Amino acid sequence: MSKKKKRDEHGLSWRMTDIVIITLLVILVLLYTVVFWNQRNRTEIYPESTQLAPIMNPTLEAFQTETANTQIAVTIAQNTPEATP
Repeated sequence: MSKKKKRDEHGLSWRMTDIVIITLLVILVLLYTVVFWNQRNRTEIYPESTQLAPIMNPTLEAFQTETANTQIAVTIAQNTPEATP
């Protein structure tokens, strides 16, 4: 009787393990598919580059320019003598 009970528990354990393994495989396949399609769409829009960094450079350059302009404005404001009333 106890031997049969162990088989049932073991069988249930294997079923749970199978469900977990299959779920993880499905998640990995979906992630790979999303990344693959994203890369494919990116190369169609920007055929000259297949990496993320060259696409983000214009945004990064604009951010750096904005930061530099802000620093220049602060420096000018600090070095400008205040007008006395």
